[in-house]
Amino acid sequence: EFRRERQLSPGGPPVLPDEDYAATVRRLALFAQDEWEVSARWSLYLGLRWETWRTASATGGTGPVDVRAQVWSPVLQSLWKLAGKDQLRLAVTRTYKAPQIFQLIPRPYLNDNGNSPVNPDNQGNPALRPELAWGLDAAYEYYPAEGAMLGASASLRRIGDVMLDRLYQDKGRWVATPVNQGRAQVRGIELEAKLPLSALWAGAPALDLRANVARNWSTVDAVAGPDNRLDGQLPWSANLGADYRLASKPLTLGGNLHYQGGGPSRESNQLLAWQGARRELDLYALWKFSDQLRLRVSGGNLLRQLERTRSLYADGGGSLLRTVDAGSYRTLRVMLEGSL
Repeated sequence: EFRRERQLSPGGPPVLPDEDYAATVRRLALFAQDEWEVSARWSLYLGLRWETWRTASATGGTGPVDVRAQVWSPVLQSLWKLAGKDQLRLAVTRTYKAPQIFQLIPRPYLNDNGNSPVNPDNQGNPALRPELAWGLDAAYEYYPAEGAMLGASASLRRIGDVMLDRLYQDKGRWVATPVNQGRAQVRGIELEAKLPLSALWAGAPALDLRANVARNWSTVDAVAGPDNRLDGQLPWSANLGADYRLASKPLTLGGNLHYQGGGPSRESNQLLAWQGARRELDLYALWKFSDQLRLRVSGGNLLRQLERTRSLYADGGGSLLRTVDAGSYRTLRVMLEGSL
């Protein structure tokens, strides 16, 4: 990747911040896993994964980068089959999140459109370590009738070396760089339902309903509250979908409405980010000519909602607010599907 840029200012010499770099990522993973049927209704799954990776780069204008890391990731899952098809799941996991290449390369990405604390330059950090987390997950699935399911799940994560952006000034310009800043906690619950109307009464229309709602919480120890949750985490989300098969024609109609809740998240003691709520509507129609040939017409993001984000920086010298509205577009797809 390279960049050729020429900056001109009245009365001053041109600035040529030309930079280039080449980066290589190598990964190696080894794992072992096994599953035991302890009894007719109880099974255990145990796995152990070891992964190592190395990111190396040669960067114009700065020294070379050579970052190596490795992690052990054990997982233990248990499944209990209760009366009928009902089942209970429990899992303990060790997971990690490796830094992206651009987060490691110490090359600055200059922001020429009004550099400020709410619109800073970005620069990678070659000392950035991966996030490591212990997780506990539990889920219960209840099957009241054929094709119907009610489920509830909960999760808990304890994250170490959480990656957050540190904001500072360098030669009069604001710069954000990722750093490891201690621990974070994540909690979540989710409810899910699948219900064909035929499970309620005989002769019902061939209508299948599905819905789920999720609520999430998180706290970052290095950031004072309130609203010190992980950046980008959705406080809550919901889906509502349906599929209807016509009795007189080989036609199926369906759609899905997705909602993502927004809200504030504090990235530091001085910087507060806000993300607006988002709604998406997708619809489709499927005409089945035969078991081997189908025609599907679908539309995505039909509401074409604006995505609004805000950033507020406030300190003893004043405050600065930046609002960004990003447009979106609808998609229309026509597919002829066949199988041999």
